[in-house]
Amino acid sequence: MGPKGVLINIGRGPHVDEHELVPALVEGRLGGAGLDVFENEPEVPEELVGLENVVLTPHVGSGKVETRTAMADLVLGNLEAHFLSKPLLTETSYVLLWHTLYVGLDKIDLPKCIEKGIIVTNTPDVLTDEVADLAIGLILAVLRRLCDCDRHVKSGKWKEGDYQLTTKLLHGNEENLNYKYYPSVVELASNCQILVVACSLTEETRHIINCEVIDALGPKGVLVNIGRGTHADERELVSALVEGRLGGAGIDVFEHKPEVPEEFLCLESVVLAPHVGSGTMETRKSMGDLVLGNLEAHFLNKPLHPSQAGSSVIISGSVGSPDKRKGRKSSVSKKRHNMILRSSRVCDKMKQCNPELINNVERNLKDEIAKVLEKGMALGCNFYGKKKGVDRDYCKKR
Repeated sequence: MGPKGVLINIGRGPHVDEHELVPALVEGRLGGAGLDVFENEPEVPEELVGLENVVLTPHVGSGKVETRTAMADLVLGNLEAHFLSKPLLTETSYVLLWHTLYVGLDKIDLPKCIEKGIIVTNTPDVLTDEVADLAIGLILAVLRRLCDCDRHVKSGKWKEGDYQLTTKLLHGNEENLNYKYYPSVVELASNCQILVVACSLTEETRHIINCEVIDALGPKGVLVNIGRGTHADERELVSALVEGRLGGAGIDVFEHKPEVPEEFLCLESVVLAPHVGSGTMETRKSMGDLVLGNLEAHFLNKPLHPSQAGSSVIISGSVGSPDKRKGRKSSVSKKRHNMILRSSRVCDKMKQCNPELINNVERNLKDEIAKVLEKGMALGCNFYGKKKGVDRDYCKKR
């Protein structure tokens, strides 16, 4: 560039080797510089302060109330859109983390997250026991016709006669827990009384329960689905239950929830639940705590929980840490009160999708939004959209 050249940096401080830039300006080998960003913000090389040919600004490129408000609106809009399963307002170029309150990742475009370098976390392990409990409950409810027994008593029919005999749950040899492996779902279905679907939803497992599997279970078999609705071909399942080709079903998830096939409603052999596998106050609180804990850990540059070995971090590719910006409050903080009030609409939408979210999780969420906004960010998102260097190969392996 030479002694007549001028360098302007509005990107990131590490774009420029400051150790080389300072001597060049002091010695006159570079004509001048305009700098809005620095390598070790908010620290600025002392030599730059006394140079008349250098203009310095405190990283204020987007530092207008109107701009920061618009950026925050975009963040909250995308968050709201996500909880309502609507398209995001923009591509995910501004997203730093994607926290899902659930275990399933089938509604997240993972290849896109890899491409954009977005961290995706879920809430594994904390809901395992509750979902397993529901599976056992559905099994017993179907085999022993518990729901129909309840109606039998409440309707007064018991006075007219005893309830019909039901089916025993075959326990097998409890001392021998060496379960046999079957190479296909059809073979597994052919050799069991109850088939429980609890796998992740992928292209390979979509409609994994098809006509062939259902026929293998047979008229004495029971299907329990606590995974995803699209694991089962619902048309085939309805036909098999109506025709008696399948003995019964306990279903917590549906292909087009909350729409449920009408045929299910009048079948005594079917027990239905409105996707409540993890729906206890204690478990939903633990799931919410895990999301908030991961959010706080990320912004504090601490390990996410559980560890990567626990599969909480599905994809990693950080966009830059907030500690690089500490000590500089965003103008967004001036609007913090309004932003927190507006964040309540997000909490409301979360409750619509998940009525069991309790009030203290909502309060924690608002408090976390307040903390994050103090750092010039909004929930799980980077206002600035600039990606810093990351060992992406390592992250993808993890």
